[in-house]
Amino acid sequence: MVTKEQLEEMYVDKGLNIFTISRRTGINRSSLRELIAEYGLTRSGNPRKSRIIMNANGYMTINGKLHHRYIWEKENGPIPQGWIIHHLNGIKSDNRLENLLAISRDKHSTRYVADATRERISELEKENNNLKALISVYDDYICEMLT
Repeated sequence: MVTKEQLEEMYVDKGLNIFTISRRTGINRSSLRELIAEYGLTRSGNPRKSRIIMNANGYMTINGKLHHRYIWEKENGPIPQGWIIHHLNGIKSDNRLENLLAISRDKHSTRYVADATRERISELEKENNNLKALISVYDDYICEMLT
């Protein structure tokens, strides 16, 4: 069974069609339509317009709204006036919640952003090194199994 949140993410946020959701979840299309109606999920305007697209500045948008702001507000509520949502890793299309930081325009100076970005890069480098070590262990194990 698919939860309301999962269905909302696929149908409303990502703009996936019923057929695609059916294939991903294993739920028949008729049952999906019933769930969508039961949960009260709707897309504003033309369903095809609810797809996420990249604008000319490299930001993802959904129905004309900046996607990273939508993601932040969905989880945390309205963004305070005078605040922006900053991408910690500097990748405008990476709208994972853990990559988004709400910050006042005043504090969004080059120095602060540089410090936050350096910190995030350090975290990612540590994670990358851990994954490399894990891959190395698996590689060694596989080589032993094959010999």
